[in-house]
Amino acid sequence: TNFKTHFIAPIIVFVLAVIVTIITGVNLGVDFKGGSDISVVSNSKINPNEVEKSVQDLGYKVSDVTTQNDSTVYVKVEDVLTENEIKTTQNKLEDKYDAKIEIAVVSNVVKRDLIKNAIIALLFAFVGIALYISLRYKFSYAVSALIALAQDIIMMFCLFSIFNIEINTMYIAAILTIVGYSINNTIVIFDRIRENMKIMKLENKKSKEDYDKSIKQTLFRSINTTITTMLPIITLLLFGAREIFEFNIAILFGLIAGAYSSVFLSAQIWRRIELRPKKEKKN
Repeated sequence: TNFKTHFIAPIIVFVLAVIVTIITGVNLGVDFKGGSDISVVSNSKINPNEVEKSVQDLGYKVSDVTTQNDSTVYVKVEDVLTENEIKTTQNKLEDKYDAKIEIAVVSNVVKRDLIKNAIIALLFAFVGIALYISLRYKFSYAVSALIALAQDIIMMFCLFSIFNIEINTMYIAAILTIVGYSINNTIVIFDRIRENMKIMKLENKKSKEDYDKSIKQTLFRSINTTITTMLPIITLLLFGAREIFEFNIAILFGLIAGAYSSVFLSAQIWRRIELRPKKEKKN
C-alpha cells in the first residue's frame, strides 16, 4: 500500500476545517472563553427570541442561543455575572416565563485553570503512553502511536470546527477517553506485528509480509469493536440528554478517527520508521 494515500482523508478534513474556522471561528464554550451560561426550563412553550431579548434587556451581551425543545432554552452571555446579578436575572426570568433558571459562571481565573489543567492532562497521558509502549515494545512503536493519537485529536477538533459544535470540558473528557480507546486498538496491532515478526524471522520471510498479515488479522477485530462501541453512542445522541451531547458527538468522531489511525496510520508510520532503514542497509 502507498504510505501517502492513508493521509489523504485526514488532510482533506484538516484543510476543510481550516477554511471553516477562518470563516466562522471556533465555537468555544464558556469553560474556555469565560462568561455565563443561562438555562431556562419552562413547563410551557417559550420563544427563544423572546428569551434572548429578555437577557439583552438586562444589559448582557448574548453570544449564543440554543434550544433543546419547545420549553428549554440555553443562553450564553459574554459577561461574568456577580452573585447579585445572578439573583436578579433568576428572579426576572422566573417571574416572566414561570421557569426554572440555572446560571453557570466561569471567570477568567477559572477559565485559565481549566485550559491549563486540560493541557497538563493531555501531556501526562502522552508521556505515560510513550513510556509504557517504549518499555513494552520499542521507542519506534511509541513514536508511531503518538503521531496517530495526535491525528485523532486534530481530527476531532477539525470536525467540531466544521460542524460548529461547542468545545467545552466535555470535549476534553472525550479526548482523554478516545486516547485510551485508540491506543488499545493500536497496541493490539503492534502486539500482532511483534508476534508475526518472530514467526517470519524463523521462516526467513520479508517484513512486508509480516506487516500485511498483521493488519489483515486485526482488521475485522478493530472494525467490529468500533461498530459495537458506536451503537450505544449513537443511541445516546438520538435519545440522550442535551447536557452530554458534546461528549457523545466527540466520542463518535473520536471512534471513527481512532479506528482509522490505528489500522491505517500507526502501523504505516511504524513500518516507515522501523523497516525503511533496514531496507537501505541491505541495498
